[in-house]
Amino acid sequence: MDTEGAIANLINTSVETGIYPDELKIGCVRPIYKKGRRDDFLNYRPITLLSSINKIVEKYVREQIDKFYNTHDVIYENQFGFQAGKGSNDLLMKLTDEINEYLNNKNHVLVLFIDFSRAFDTLDHKKSSLSWTIVEYGDLF
Repeated sequence: MDTEGAIANLINTSVETGIYPDELKIGCVRPIYKKGRRDDFLNYRPITLLSSINKIVEKYVREQIDKFYNTHDVIYENQFGFQAGKGSNDLLMKLTDEINEYLNNKNHVLVLFIDFSRAFDTLDHKKSSLSWTIVEYGDLF
């Protein structure tokens, strides 16, 4: 079996069984500087460097998830983050158009912006139901 066939077999078997080989779950975690004082570890975020096989599998799974979301109309039309072909400029353009439309119709406009950039830094992950859900069901994916 060639490399392409072996990777396809790995993906298909993993999807069918819900099991991903432990040997391939290994990654190298590296801190990436965000901003602020470089000697403060809170100013770094971790990234995990994965093997090439993991990247291929991850890309395939992502494509399948995106395909499912798009086929079944799961994603809200105003969701701009983490969507292929949509970004912050698209959001700003849509928001600007909507504000202008309301103002042209003599309506009042109130816009509230909230910065969630460090929202998860304050979350108690030991008590979070999300983290327990991930721990409990993590092996299924």
